[in-house]
Amino acid sequence: MAMPDNAPVPLWAPELDTGKFAKAIWMNRDKVLGKRIYAATDYVTPKQMLETFQKVYPEAGKSAFFFQLSQDMFTGALKIARHAGLCGEELWRTCS
Repeated sequence: MAMPDNAPVPLWAPELDTGKFAKAIWMNRDKVLGKRIYAATDYVTPKQMLETFQKVYPEAGKSAFFFQLSQDMFTGALKIARHAGLCGEELWRTCS
């Protein structure tokens, strides 16, 4: 994605976190009925993801780096994916 290395990215593990949000929704049904629920249990930056990867996989982490795409590069990649059928249509609608 075209984002800086300090952009917060929401994290959520469906197998671990779904129950927390389902319970909260159930307990607050009248307040949330008809509303969109955004679920995240933490936020990390691409820089933090890279640092964690380098700690967990030191050998692979030696050559790992963060590269911020320009908006033009990102849009171009979406166009290619869209025409190649690589989930591109969905990404195009979401990110365009």
